[in-house]
Amino acid sequence: MPRASSLVLLSLPLLLGGLSFSLNAQVLSIRARDAGSKVPGSYVVRTLPGTLPRGGSPLAGPVLMKGWPKTIKAAPYFAPQRGLLFADLDQDGRMEVIRSSTNGMVYVWRSDGSAFPGWPKTTTGYGQIVPTAADLDGDGTLEILVPTRGLTRGGMLYVFRAKGSNFPGWPKSLSGNNVSGGVVAADLDGDGKLEVIAQERAWPVGYVHVFRYDGSRFPGSWPFKLDHVPTGTPAVGDVDGDGKPEIVCLSYDSLYLLDASGKVEPGFPCNVYKKYKANFSYQSPALGDLTGDGKLEIAVCAHKTGSGCYVFRWNGTLLPGWPNSFGRKWSYCPPTLADIDGDGRLDVLAGRRIDMARSYVLYAWKAAGGLLPGFPTVNRGSAESPITVADIDGDGVMEIFHDSNLMDSSTGKGWLHCVDAKGKVEPGFPLRVPGFTYMNGATLGDVDGDGVLEMGVVSYNKSNVTVALYKLPGPKIPGRILWKTYHEGNARRGRQGESDRFSLVGKAAPGGTLRMEFHGKPADRVFALLGLGVGVTPLGSLGVLRLDAKRPVFLFKNFLVGSSGRVYSTFSIPNNPALSGGFLAFQGLDLRPATGGARLLQMVPLRIR
Repeated sequence: MPRASSLVLLSLPLLLGGLSFSLNAQVLSIRARDAGSKVPGSYVVRTLPGTLPRGGSPLAGPVLMKGWPKTIKAAPYFAPQRGLLFADLDQDGRMEVIRSSTNGMVYVWRSDGSAFPGWPKTTTGYGQIVPTAADLDGDGTLEILVPTRGLTRGGMLYVFRAKGSNFPGWPKSLSGNNVSGGVVAADLDGDGKLEVIAQERAWPVGYVHVFRYDGSRFPGSWPFKLDHVPTGTPAVGDVDGDGKPEIVCLSYDSLYLLDASGKVEPGFPCNVYKKYKANFSYQSPALGDLTGDGKLEIAVCAHKTGSGCYVFRWNGTLLPGWPNSFGRKWSYCPPTLADIDGDGRLDVLAGRRIDMARSYVLYAWKAAGGLLPGFPTVNRGSAESPITVADIDGDGVMEIFHDSNLMDSSTGKGWLHCVDAKGKVEPGFPLRVPGFTYMNGATLGDVDGDGVLEMGVVSYNKSNVTVALYKLPGPKIPGRILWKTYHEGNARRGRQGESDRFSLVGKAAPGGTLRMEFHGKPADRVFALLGLGVGVTPLGSLGVLRLDAKRPVFLFKNFLVGSSGRVYSTFSIPNNPALSGGFLAFQGLDLRPATGGARLLQMVPLRIR
């Protein structure tokens, strides 16, 4: 595989209007070999002479945190994909930063950049896809799930305890083949323990495996055979609204919907190659209720002739208004579902691949398929990372982050992009980082527990990988995070609303309506409060509602999670202008009836505007 030349013809840094850029320099472009090839996931670098994209403004941008960045190694042409994992492993209110790499190591750092005790750990094979975190056995502590791969085979599936020891029953080999895509943790049988869902690449076909938390086989028709190699990461949710979870998975040719026993649901599989001349590659399905009918739609991107974004219903038919084309451009982007315009309905975000020519990059459609104002954005370079969404500055307007497949060969720096919900570039962006951000993007969360969001960025140049943590500009307790990481949450279920166990859709305004969904364990209790107060005080990842004694607090509702593990409710906010400026706060409480203990879960505060 030839290396791209690093010869610089001319590099002329300029400063003009607060924006730095270079002229007539060589630009490197990177792409991944298609998932349908015999050696997928390897990278090809090309040289593209031309005018570079603009750099970021020096004003009001992200600030690199003390103790960061970290530099780790990777195998040449097999760089890490899909960002970082933020998880609180020791329950101290601060999250650890977790990343596997293709040098056969798994790293864990504290928020201050110091090494977490018991790590790093060595693995067999390349840790290319970001790990997963979930409490598999229900003991209150997280496990870390790490898939690895070899060149064409030889991967393993690891489960580590928080302190780095192997979880009993793991690691496992999938018939000596590579683990394809990410790993999903989900409770398929309602017993309070999580199953582990992983895909085996057995060229020219693939298999979907389901294991119990202890590594034993889950009952049913597992492993399930696919019609081509598996791609992306499966998603899990109650797609058809029958109260039972389904598994959504992709082969290179087809979309599958399987029940918990491994049986194919009616209307599936959908062979997109035969129907639409399209294929799935590194795309992963995203699940969300776009129509408000209580069933989940399946959003997924495809490439080749039928390149575009598709939305399927629970019965395998296309939702009206879909698909929407990328104009036969390539896309490895997993879609994101988030209400970015505040109208109470989910929107669909996705990106496509381009190089130096200024063209459409990032798309945002309404549920019915029409483009949102300001989209698609125009830029140089692709948007093929997980697209993450949050209100970083608390102004009620969402910010949207994505990667770039370009790097300036003269400086060794690439780009991380951020636009607002109207497609306008945010101050301080694009952020210049060491190397390519391609297929990684930004991971969002309050890592150090101070109530202000941080952004984690993975970038790479040849075999050097940089892991950086930035403080984002904004107030304590900023607005909501709508999609924080790859496949929405740390358990990688791909289900909209999994980030912090709450899904809130609607308008937080006098006279507005909100639909709440809470995912928890049986006997978890959820409170919904309307507090007319002065704000929220951060307390780790929780929060305390600061009230004004002269203004009342109304307890709206108090729920007990049943056997389904879910609570749904709709809230109507009184049409009283005096409520503006108050807070609507959702707070969970894990009562732990067996032990008599209680533990607060993450608060989700919404300012009424």
